[in-house]
Amino acid sequence: MKELLTQLAALSLWGGAAALLVVAVCAALRRLHAPAALLRGLWLAVAVRFLCPLAIPVALPAAMAAASAANLQPEATGDPIDPAPASAKLDAAGDELDAYLREVIQSSVPTPASTPSAEDTAAALNAAAQALAAYHKDLDETSNPQPGPTFTAPLASYTAISRRYLQDGHNGTDFAAPLGTTVSAPAAGTVLYAGYRQTHGNYIFLNHGLFEDGNHYATLYAHLDSLSVKTGDSVAQGAQLGTVGSTGNSTGSHLHLELYKNDSRVEPLDYIPAE
Repeated sequence: MKELLTQLAALSLWGGAAALLVVAVCAALRRLHAPAALLRGLWLAVAVRFLCPLAIPVALPAAMAAASAANLQPEATGDPIDPAPASAKLDAAGDELDAYLREVIQSSVPTPASTPSAEDTAAALNAAAQALAAYHKDLDETSNPQPGPTFTAPLASYTAISRRYLQDGHNGTDFAAPLGTTVSAPAAGTVLYAGYRQTHGNYIFLNHGLFEDGNHYATLYAHLDSLSVKTGDSVAQGAQLGTVGSTGNSTGSHLHLELYKNDSRVEPLDYIPAE
C-alpha cells in the first residue's frame, strides 16, 4: 500500500508540473495570438494526463522500480529450482547430435572398392614370400642359366625422360608418358610383388632370374595406374604388366623404372632400350 501511495504521489507531482507548464505555454501562446483550437488541444492533453495517469510512462523512483521487478519474480513454492535436470537433458541431446554427425561423416567417406580382405592380404603375403624364396634360390644357383639378357623396351612410346638414374639421388629412370600407356615386361620373369606402397603407389617387382652372363636381374615399375598381374604370376617377355599412372608420391603421369643386377641398382638404360 505504501508503494502504491508513493507511486500516486509521484504521478501527481509530475501531473501538476505538466499542468503548470501548460498554463505558462498557453499564456505565452495567447499573447502571440495563437489559435483557440491549439489552446483547447493543450488543455485536453492535460485532462487526459490526469484522467489516465498510467497511460503516459514516467521514470519511477529506484525503490518503486525494484518493487515492480519483485512483483515479476515467480512465487516461491518451497524448494529452489534445481537446474541439473535441464542441464543433463541438454548434455544428452548434445551427445546424441554429436553421435549422429559422426555417423553422417563416416557414411559420407567412400570405402575403396579395392580394399583387400584379411584372407586376400594373407594370400598375397604368402605368394610374395614364396616368390622371394625363389628369387634368392636363383641367386644361389649357377646351373641352367638363361641366355644373356636381351631386354626390350617397357614402353612402346613415351614423351620424354623426365628424370635420370642418380639424378638428385634418384633410384631409377622416369619416363613421362600419357596416362594409361601400356607397360610391358622387358624380359620373362616371375612377379615377386604387385601391390601398393605409399611412395611407389601401384608397383610391380619382377624377377628375371639368372642369365648366362652370370648375373641375376630384376626390375621394378612404380606409380602405375593399374596392375595387370598379381604376386606369384609368371609372365612372358612383352606381356602387359599394367598401365602408366601417377599414384603414390608422384607429380605427373610417368613410369618409374628400376633395374637390379645381383641385388644392386644399376642404370636401367645401360641394359634396357628406351624404345
